[in-house]
Amino acid sequence: MVVNIKRGVSNSMMKSILINACVERLEGFRKYTEELDAKFQSDKRAIVESYDLSPDKYGQDEDEYNDIIEFISDDIHEIENTFIDTFRKSTLVSLYSFLERQMNLLCKRVEKQNSLPIAVTDLKGEGVVRSKQYLEKMASIDFSSGGMNALWSAISDLNKLRNQIVHEEGYVKRTNPTSRIENIINTTPGLDYAWSSQLKIEMSYIDSTIHTIEQFLSNLYNQAL
Repeated sequence: MVVNIKRGVSNSMMKSILINACVERLEGFRKYTEELDAKFQSDKRAIVESYDLSPDKYGQDEDEYNDIIEFISDDIHEIENTFIDTFRKSTLVSLYSFLERQMNLLCKRVEKQNSLPIAVTDLKGEGVVRSKQYLEKMASIDFSSGGMNALWSAISDLNKLRNQIVHEEGYVKRTNPTSRIENIINTTPGLDYAWSSQLKIEMSYIDSTIHTIEQFLSNLYNQAL
């Protein structure tokens, strides 16, 4: 969606346009994930349904029956642990990149709207943490109050998960005591471990993340502009 914002547009209309653009983009993410996930689940069902798995069909040939089961299991395993796993992890990274860019753009808009002498790039750090610092200092946004505290906590967890995927391919080293990333996985609905201590992401976490980002950005735009 391309938005052309002309001079003379009120702040309230500006906020509405920007928030609606974000919501529309996130709805696109939601439809994309739902459609692809449905396709993968359909592929799994098609594999199983393409075989008559009744043991009676194979008579006394138990080895042939077991070979068929093992073949199907390998195909199902590939869909679950290669296709679906890669798709969900890449979706999470894309969602985080979208959030990071939107926060950076908001900082630039705050700077321009208020003719500020300091830009977000003048601060140390990077990504959502740097944008958060800028919005706290220059737009007086309180990230510790009420709902914003819970939303920022979820965003911080998303940051850790994104880094684990990008830098470690989602592999998680088990430690004692447990690390921050382990605590996130252990306590967050929709997150778990797959084979070889890899991060496993369920669709419920993707959907929850989209909802969190939508609420978070809407809150930021309403406070900052």
